[in-house]
Amino acid sequence: MSSSKPLGTGRIHPSVFDERRVERLVDLEMGSLHHGLVIKKRSLQDLLGEEEPRCVTREGEDYLFDREVLERLAAVTSEAERRSLRLPLTLRFHADLQNQASLDDELEAEVLRRLEGFGKAYQFREGRMWIPYSLAMQIMLKYPTAFQRVLTL
Repeated sequence: MSSSKPLGTGRIHPSVFDERRVERLVDLEMGSLHHGLVIKKRSLQDLLGEEEPRCVTREGEDYLFDREVLERLAAVTSEAERRSLRLPLTLRFHADLQNQASLDDELEAEVLRRLEGFGKAYQFREGRMWIPYSLAMQIMLKYPTAFQRVLTL
């Protein structure tokens, strides 16, 4: 039999738990999760006026929009809303709430309500519209490029 100590009985070097290292690791992981995120959003109206509607991601890459999806958004918005609505819309997935996602912009929430015909369901309250995780994923698939997903801690 080996004379080495059993696992878990040794002391862990304090630098392993250095808070700065942990924060840096979390920052790096969040950066990779948010690869392709659009930082400077553009109005629906501006995007509709372009032959190849696009934004730029934080990495400097093109984020192309599906024209059919833009036209579906335009069909449920007024001219003033098309000027105000910035795309892509942001669905926030919260690390501590595994079964829900949110829209934190009232106009975005109202447009989604019309688009999906929610009626009185999923009201915008206290700065957020909460929707079930499964519905958020269906929306991401149904309206590709119109929504971007952001994970929040």
